[in-house]
Amino acid sequence: MTLTFQHQTAQQGHCEWDECHPPTNIRIKVDANQQTGAIDHISTVVHELLHVIMYPAVLGWFTDEVEEILVLAVDAEMTKYIRKSPKRLSAWTEAIDAKLKEADG
Repeated sequence: MTLTFQHQTAQQGHCEWDECHPPTNIRIKVDANQQTGAIDHISTVVHELLHVIMYPAVLGWFTDEVEEILVLAVDAEMTKYIRKSPKRLSAWTEAIDAKLKEADG
């Protein structure tokens, strides 16, 4: 998986990947200009990862709009769960920082 900060015109994040099951070559782009704090980066990454995970389950069953609603609901709960524990929050922050450094080379 690659994670980069990159300007997005209409959204906070975007992800693309190859293959559906299992997903390969996952690429997530986060617009740092639209984030207000570290937790926002985490929430955006979680949101985009949920798209990757949920896509096979919703493909052929739900519209893109319903998929987004499902992802937003799970994203909100995941973000609450991560925020509840300083240890979890730190682990996510460190993992995201490491992925961003990896992309910078």
